[in-house]
Amino acid sequence: AHNIAWASTNTNARGEELLDFILENNLEVLNVGDVPTFVTRVRSEVIDLTLGNSYISGKVSGWRVSTEPSLSDHRIIEFSIKDNTLASKKKSPKNQLGNV
Repeated sequence: AHNIAWASTNTNARGEELLDFILENNLEVLNVGDVPTFVTRVRSEVIDLTLGNSYISGKVSGWRVSTEPSLSDHRIIEFSIKDNTLASKKKSPKNQLGNV
């Protein structure tokens, strides 16, 4: 699906439908920049997307398109998800000791 909204070189019908879906479902395109995700000898495009809601978008970091060989015409997308919800919860002594 091609759409200039996510840095494709053009917009097609599938791209319009996908953008409508993204907007209707309160999703966000998490891609950063305009590095092509699909590369052949004759064409390069941004057509692979990382989508998430507003909660997850704040947790994604280090999003990038790898330039390492992938044995595919689609490049590998790498990112990290940081979630501190477990680390911020304190356990009571009872939970730490279990059933003693």
